[in-house]
Amino acid sequence: MILNIASIKILKLKIGIGGTRKNPLEPVWGSELVPLLEESPTLLGPTLLDYLQNNHTGKYPDSILRTLQHRVREWKGKYSKEKEVMFKQIHEPGALGLSDFTTLKGITVTIRGKIFKYILYHSRLAFSR
Repeated sequence: MILNIASIKILKLKIGIGGTRKNPLEPVWGSELVPLLEESPTLLGPTLLDYLQNNHTGKYPDSILRTLQHRVREWKGKYSKEKEVMFKQIHEPGALGLSDFTTLKGITVTIRGKIFKYILYHSRLAFSR
């Protein structure tokens, strides 16, 4: 039987070899990094790595930067405040129309003494100053 790289990766996945390692940030994530992110949600991975390297000398190498960036991105996606999104709207005169249907509450329309069920239609151009 000849194994290529793809089949070895599949075999590793099936029997659970490799691919996972102990989380190097576990000791400081909840106690130090999350409070920093809650205080300043704009912090980035390199800044937090500098903080770790200054406060825990020799324990957190540069090689964990990608893991730290990944954890920060996940945390911001789940827990940071939503950003306000604004879409600038440009209305060219005469290019876009708005329309609506409605009925008037408490108003009865009759024609020759018979109740007329109605719907009012309203239309206008979107451009106005």
